[in-house]
Amino acid sequence: MPPFTLDLTGVRGDGFLRDIPLTKRDPTDPTGQRTVPLAVGEAQALKDTYTVIRMQVRNPQDSTTILLDASSENGELFIKPDAAPGPVLSIRIPSTKTATVLSAPYDMQFDHEGSLGPLTWLRGKFKLTGDVTR
Repeated sequence: MPPFTLDLTGVRGDGFLRDIPLTKRDPTDPTGQRTVPLAVGEAQALKDTYTVIRMQVRNPQDSTTILLDASSENGELFIKPDAAPGPVLSIRIPSTKTATVLSAPYDMQFDHEGSLGPLTWLRGKFKLTGDVTR
């Protein structure tokens, strides 16, 4: 399955805080276009299965130089199954990490013990506008 594309934008110097709704295709929609939130149990199963989430920003995408690295291991990425109004993937990157990045491609990988390797589920452009202070 190809990764989902989602561009992430924010203001440099503020840190990066986002909650991305976790959804699935609505089984009652014959067009397959509509989505519905994951059930709490589905989101919890996702959280229990994929114990490591990692986001890396590089420019270009295939560069070996990582401009920004965030992970679930240090509490910056996590799944909140019981969030209202529905489960979310939460991103909490401190301003100390975002201060040097303005715009570059990113990917987000999900991994679990015993897997053959991480799955890239999300990618896009990570873009921060410059902080305008006088």
